[in-house]
Amino acid sequence: SMIQAGVIDIQSAQNINNTGGFSPIQGPGATERRNEALQLEVTTAIVDAVDRVKPAVVGIVNIQGGGQGFFSNHQQFEAGSGSGVIIDVTGNRALIVTNHHVIEGARQLSVTLPSGEQVDARLVGSDELTDLAVLEMDASKVTTVATFGDSDALRPGEPAIAIGNPLGLEFAQTVTVGVISATQRALPVN
Repeated sequence: SMIQAGVIDIQSAQNINNTGGFSPIQGPGATERRNEALQLEVTTAIVDAVDRVKPAVVGIVNIQGGGQGFFSNHQQFEAGSGSGVIIDVTGNRALIVTNHHVIEGARQLSVTLPSGEQVDARLVGSDELTDLAVLEMDASKVTTVATFGDSDALRPGEPAIAIGNPLGLEFAQTVTVGVISATQRALPVN
């Protein structure tokens, strides 16, 4: 919506000039300067969105092992890690959405907050088919909750921002930007 607003603003400035109002950017390089102004507006919108949401993005650590029995291995180990987003705080509990494949087989779950502090979490539920899981943790250290948008309102070409841990916790809070390439697609996976 910010891109569309930027385009409308530039067009409105030209229309206002035609009626004797403001003067649009004209002369040599006018198109480049208009594009730079639009790029700046879009970039600022992305930076603002990242600033708002980043504190709600957490790391998830999947801890496995520690089995019981005479011949079992009692050592626990980090089986993997992924990203999660804090989506709700009610009372003293916070809910986090993550991927099913991140928590699959976990004996224990740990959440790494943006501050680097680790908090224990428990699995509320997960669904392998949609690859989603919900975790619960103590909310005393939560500063920000992300809100869901309306995916039915997405249009191809709109900017998309991803924040997370692509290659482990040492790369936590990595940001990348792309565009919505299509909607209403199902991707079958094994």
